[in-house]
Amino acid sequence: MIVLPAILLCPILMRANDATAANGGNIAGMVKTSDGLRAAGVAILIKETAKIIVTNESGEFLLKSLPAGTYHLEVAMKAYDKTETAVTVADDETVKVVIDLSYTSQKLEEVVIASGGNRFAKKESEDVSKLPLRNMENPQVYTVVSKELMKEQVVTDYNSAFKNVPGAGIAEIRNQGRTTNISRGFATPQLVRNGVGSFTYTTVDPANLERIEVIKGPSATLFGSTLSSFGGLFNRVTKKPFDNFKGEVSFSAGSWDLNRLTFDVNTPLDDDI
Repeated sequence: MIVLPAILLCPILMRANDATAANGGNIAGMVKTSDGLRAAGVAILIKETAKIIVTNESGEFLLKSLPAGTYHLEVAMKAYDKTETAVTVADDETVKVVIDLSYTSQKLEEVVIASGGNRFAKKESEDVSKLPLRNMENPQVYTVVSKELMKEQVVTDYNSAFKNVPGAGIAEIRNQGRTTNISRGFATPQLVRNGVGSFTYTTVDPANLERIEVIKGPSATLFGSTLSSFGGLFNRVTKKPFDNFKGEVSFSAGSWDLNRLTFDVNTPLDDDI
């Protein structure tokens, strides 16, 4: 039997005590919402160590081997207020904690899209419904080809404007120079100007148009069954005079001997008209 001196046993005992002390403590916790449901996949920040742990499918988490001391657990989840909980840990102990999240009282900020979309789109039309209705109140289904869009595409003839209308891009030139477009498979004559029906078959120069409104489907019967077809109706809205002087001169040139000069002049006749 070998007897070791006590002075040799002291370092061994000290190392054993240090190993025991290094185990530290644990934190076993759960995150729950204000309605009592367990919150899964929530990130928890331990501020003293700058480490992050995520709750499991049951909303539970476990932090092991933490040195004795006080730790602050910060929990952040969308639509809930940020919560911070202080937990004191002792060596060789497991502290259980339940963190409750409350709905946030802050409102979401309004998001406004300032770019993108169709810059030629018209939001409302009084001619389509024959009433000053907003689109949310207007049951009609329609497409608008504005003068700005026709100018951007250098549209020089009336039929070319219909390439912007889905389901109505095929034109038929009939007798007397009149134009009939095919809308949703049905021949739809050009009989309406500014919401008023007429049997004027002559075409309209795009330079004189404010916009072309294409009403699709049975909603076009608002203008009368004699003016519309099963495919809808085409309403040609001409430019309107206004109360000040303004003019515009445009010249377009291109291949196939394209030379086009247009004048658009507006002036009051007198102070009252």
